[in-house]
Amino acid sequence: MEAEPGMNVLGLVALALIVIAFGAILLLTAGRGSVKLRKGLAVLASRRGWQASLVEETGGAARKLRLSGPGWRAETRRYIQGETGSAVFATEFEAPGVQWPGQVAIGPALDGAEAALAARMMGGAGGAVAMALLTGGEIGRLVPRPDASGFGGTVFSSDETVPLPDATRLQPLLAAWRRNHPAERQFPIVILGPGGLRLRLRCDLWSVEEMERFADLGLALAEALEPAT
Repeated sequence: MEAEPGMNVLGLVALALIVIAFGAILLLTAGRGSVKLRKGLAVLASRRGWQASLVEETGGAARKLRLSGPGWRAETRRYIQGETGSAVFATEFEAPGVQWPGQVAIGPALDGAEAALAARMMGGAGGAVAMALLTGGEIGRLVPRPDASGFGGTVFSSDETVPLPDATRLQPLLAAWRRNHPAERQFPIVILGPGGLRLRLRCDLWSVEEMERFADLGLALAEALEPAT
C-alpha cells in the first residue's frame, strides 16, 4: 500500500523541523559554552593580571583559548583540517626570552632501540612522524642523548655538545603534571633553543582551570631554566 502524497509531504516537513530543532539545540549549547568560557576567562584575567581571550573562527570550525602575560603566551586550539576533515587538537606555551644554547627536546620515554629508531627516522623520509611527535616540526635533525638521566622521558638535542638543563629542577615539575594528566597525549613535550622555551601537549585543554594549570607549569619551567641561560 502506497502512502498518500500528503502524508509524504507531512513526513518531510516533520523531519525538517526535527533537523532544525536539533541544530538550534546544538547552537544554543555551543553558545552557552562560549559564554561560560568567556566569563571564566574574564575572572582569571582579573585574578592573575593576565590577558585572556576566546577566539572563534570560520563559523566555529576553529576555536582558540589564549592566555598571555609579560614574556609568555599559551594557547589551546581545536580546528578542522579542510583537506581531510579531521579534527586537530593542540596546546602550547611559549616563552621566547628563555633561550638555550642549542636545541633540546624532552619527550615521552623511549627505550634505547626506540630512541635510536626515532633518530634515524628524523634524518630520513620518515622523519616527519617522529619530528611532529616531539617538536611540531620546527627543529632539524635531532640525536638521542643517552647521557641524559632523571628527566622521566627521552632527551634529544641538535648535537651531542649541546648542554642539557638540570633534571633535578625540571623533573619534579613535569612529574607533578603527569601525575594528574596520565594520558599519553597530555605528556608535556619540552623544547628548548635559541628561540626560547616551548611546552607542547598533543591535545586541547578546553577549560579555564586546566589552561591556568598549564600556564603555571610553563612559567615554573621558565623560572627553573632562567639561572642556566
